[in-house]
Amino acid sequence: MQSTLLHAADIANPAKPVVLSSQWTALLTEEFYLQGDEELRLGLPISPLCDRNAGHFARSQVGFINFIVQPTFALLAQVSQHVETAIMPHLHENLAFWERRRVEEEEEELALQGGAAVGGG
Repeated sequence: MQSTLLHAADIANPAKPVVLSSQWTALLTEEFYLQGDEELRLGLPISPLCDRNAGHFARSQVGFINFIVQPTFALLAQVSQHVETAIMPHLHENLAFWERRRVEEEEEELALQGGAAVGGG
């Protein structure tokens, strides 16, 4: 149980209010991108999530929440009602936020592809 709690603390960013979570996500993302920049500079392969030119950022957040964060906190909610009432609502709100952003990212990508197809003619 102790290791699960420590893991939950490490991945708890999406379990915070959206305003706070999105600020921390931006900071963490910049840290990842700086790592990718350094890997590129050194001629190394860029680690997953560290390539600032790869896009699909919101999609990765949705996956992180769905496959890592939510299952961890769902497990903790089984032993603590507080997790269910105080944390899970933030998690669901953040998931909805990133789902909306994911749709926006995909629409922007489609628009760029459409513009390239029209302009590349």
